[in-house]
Amino acid sequence: SAPAVTSFSKVNASDVRLLVHNVLGNGLVNPGRQPAFIRALQALDPDIACFTELSSPTTTDVVNLMESILPAGPGEAWNAQKNGDAITVSLWPIVNFANVDGNLLCEIDPPADRSFRNLIIFNAHTPCCSGGNAGRDVEHDRISSTWRNLLNGVGPFTIDVTAPVFMVGDFNMVGFVRQLETLRDGTIIDNGTFGANFSPGRTNGSLVSAPVRHTHTRATYSWRTDGSSFSAGKLDYILFSDDEATLQRNFTLWTPDMDSGSLTAAGLLSGDSTTMSDHLVMIADFSMSLVPVEISHFEID
Repeated sequence: SAPAVTSFSKVNASDVRLLVHNVLGNGLVNPGRQPAFIRALQALDPDIACFTELSSPTTTDVVNLMESILPAGPGEAWNAQKNGDAITVSLWPIVNFANVDGNLLCEIDPPADRSFRNLIIFNAHTPCCSGGNAGRDVEHDRISSTWRNLLNGVGPFTIDVTAPVFMVGDFNMVGFVRQLETLRDGTIIDNGTFGANFSPGRTNGSLVSAPVRHTHTRATYSWRTDGSSFSAGKLDYILFSDDEATLQRNFTLWTPDMDSGSLTAAGLLSGDSTTMSDHLVMIADFSMSLVPVEISHFEID
């Protein structure tokens, strides 16, 4: 039997919605392809978007574009940081950021009425294809060891060591499973260069990979080019620490498999996914562990 269709709506209004997408050759700002992106962004309404292959626009360009597509609400404003072709856009302030090879590390500060810790997000676009295995080994080790160092109080900035972490993006996973394991499990490939193995999920051990199944089928691939010599595959991931972040709704958008009623309700066209990119849009919603409120004393009238 066909699987249940995944709704686009959040489970809880307070959940943080993270969008991850390799937009293929600056597709987000390509006039011929941009209308499909606009429809998808308006249908999905993210709080944070991690784009890759977006090298040409500036952060100001992307902030202005996001504001035109999804105007920020009261007390919010779009913010962005960039490294190479990776741009992270957030409705909340990006209070720290750093380049990690060609990948981008950001710390995002939620508003005061969201009583959870700052978010640590690695937005990755690691080297492509079978010839990129050596480069992927290095970049995945550097991402993982950067997170280990941050947990140990060492790094480009200081964090709350209980902060939830997200490692997301186009990891070009066409090579060796060790490249996934170094991110998910903290099993460093080159210990001599990048140091000791560790538990990226703290007491929970490994990070968790969001399943991000397609909304209308059981498929989980994140890249597809019909007519290519390569089969559709899962190149993109959303990894997260489940001690501080709880996965709620999550899915991958593939409009060609959506029925006409679902497309109309969402304001999408059947060809939008293939127009946008060879990579598919991924969505993950998270509820967060709240920061305990410390009460220093009680007053009795």
